[in-house]
Amino acid sequence: MENFILLSLIACVVILFNNFSKLKKENEFLDSSYSKIKEDYKSLKKEIEEIKNQLIQPDFKPGDLTSTAEEIEIISEPIPENIPLIIPDAASLIDDISQESNIVASRNFRKSNISFRYFNS
Repeated sequence: MENFILLSLIACVVILFNNFSKLKKENEFLDSSYSKIKEDYKSLKKEIEEIKNQLIQPDFKPGDLTSTAEEIEIISEPIPENIPLIIPDAASLIDDISQESNIVASRNFRKSNISFRYFNS
């Protein structure tokens, strides 16, 4: 009995350590993403302030902005999203197929019923 309790405690510690390491990796990724976004935000804020200062100047001409524009750069790489694959349930597929076959069978029955009436008249 004591060995079982000891074994289960060791298993729990191993599972918790594994989950902790996964959590730590995710936290590092989120921290790096946050720092990139924060840097991008600061650079954009600085650019907006520069543009505002140019607009406030009394000798401002609309052509001035195009001359000071720099080459467009990608600020940050897009973060791919993990989209789970939706696998339809086998029971729902079987129900759909059976409903379609019932519709086809009822159409065939109506056609045969109409043709039977037509030939009997």
